[in-house]
Amino acid sequence: MDSITSVAAMFGSVLYHPWFVTAMWVVGSASVLAYLILLFFQVFFDTLMPINLKQKYNAEWALVTGASSGIGKAIVEKLCEQNTNVVLVALDNDLLHNTFDEVSAKYPKLKFIKVGCDLSQGDYMTPIIDATKDIDVQLVFNNAGFITAGMFHKISLGRNLGNFECNATSCIKITHHFVNRILDAKLKGYIGFTSSSAGFVPNPLSAMYASTKAFLTLFATSLAPEVRSLGIDVVVVHPSPMATNFFDEASSLSALMAFKKFAAGPSVIADVLFNSAGRFVVRDQGTVSILFRLVMKAFDMNLFCELTARFAHMSGDHQKFNPGPKKE
Repeated sequence: MDSITSVAAMFGSVLYHPWFVTAMWVVGSASVLAYLILLFFQVFFDTLMPINLKQKYNAEWALVTGASSGIGKAIVEKLCEQNTNVVLVALDNDLLHNTFDEVSAKYPKLKFIKVGCDLSQGDYMTPIIDATKDIDVQLVFNNAGFITAGMFHKISLGRNLGNFECNATSCIKITHHFVNRILDAKLKGYIGFTSSSAGFVPNPLSAMYASTKAFLTLFATSLAPEVRSLGIDVVVVHPSPMATNFFDEASSLSALMAFKKFAAGPSVIADVLFNSAGRFVVRDQGTVSILFRLVMKAFDMNLFCELTARFAHMSGDHQKFNPGPKKE
């Protein structure tokens, strides 16, 4: 016991030593300052030097997953404005058909291909490969994703695995296929990923969503240095809450709904994805994502995880999804 006390005392003396406190303050301040400087340059380029992807990559075709609504539809619209043909990949429903008809009528000089498939299950790569075998797709936007709210163990395994397949595994398959196609054709290319600031921290009651988004970010940032010298740029964006169908799926989580008032239009994310091409790899978009990033620079991640594990069960959302035994 005496040895434990002495170690604790020694640790305490170091922790509160003026030199240690000063060093930690300097390191923390430098990290925040570096982030804010990068953020300034990102906003500067977005505002004053927008990018036309068709011109930058001499691209005729782009592919967008989750293309029928929200961010995906905004990406499709921006591609059309830059005179680029688009392959729309989404669930085979009225949303996809209506979006396809809408852009086809609005941009009659462009070509469109629709691929109705479910990225959460089945052999979705076959229809995607078949639809694109005779064209050169140089711009790929891995945007599709959804959230499943609730206790992980109470959600069916099939639903959890489907969530993982759509949010993460499909991006691996699609990216692998088109990176090889781009390289085989000796063309330049661009791969974009729609991640989320949910991947910054533990997210109880949406474990699959947060973990898949964390994976996407690390996958994209690891892939970027591999293919940049080969002529392919990679960008991953962490949107703040968007005014999209996402909130319909997340409506059972009051903690997430609290951010709805900060929601911006999906066209903002399309702009960030386009204007980062070849300039930046990682983008935090909007107030919520930037604040999350700054908080995690000031707050130790390991400590945050420990506190979340111990106190998350006290939240109203947790009690709603996992109520205790009824009182007689």
